[in-house]
Amino acid sequence: MPLTGRAESTHIFSAQFLSGLATRYGKGAKERLLALRELVLENEGLSDREKLEAVNSFWNRTPARRGRVRKSLATPVETLAANLADCKDYSTGKYLTLVAMGVDAKKLRLAYVIGRHGPHMVLKYHESPELVPLVLDNVALAILPEDMRPDLRMVLAFNDHGMWVFNMSGQMVRQISTSPGFWRKMRARIGREPG
Repeated sequence: MPLTGRAESTHIFSAQFLSGLATRYGKGAKERLLALRELVLENEGLSDREKLEAVNSFWNRTPARRGRVRKSLATPVETLAANLADCKDYSTGKYLTLVAMGVDAKKLRLAYVIGRHGPHMVLKYHESPELVPLVLDNVALAILPEDMRPDLRMVLAFNDHGMWVFNMSGQMVRQISTSPGFWRKMRARIGREPG
């Protein structure tokens, strides 16, 4: 994400970048990016659970993209500039914002699931291996433990540290030490967005 360390020190919050963003996408894009910076800076000291609530609420306010869904992952800047999101955009934005706020990336996993209406993506928070992970979703807005989401069947989960593959019954069958290529490509685009 654009937020890799202190939010106020990253280039996407420079006056030049914000001015270019406003020129290219409109004043609203600049305001949404500044709201993201404010979210990170004002909530860095909260507990993980409080950060999850704040970030879930922030990203779920972005209007949902209807119709044809892009196959590639959007960066948070791209999502906020367009002010439209699909399930991948919501999940990616939440993951990267939480990491910027100091949540350990190893506790977070982007998860491809099969939901009621087909393929879907959510973000999972694993506080510890003994506890049931929490699910952050843009469809069911409340953050719930995974065992309270029988409508979701795990297919694949990943983060910056690896990937987990699940069978048809939702049991993990394989762990891979690298994240998927599409995730690495999106991460490489971060910070190169034109302002």
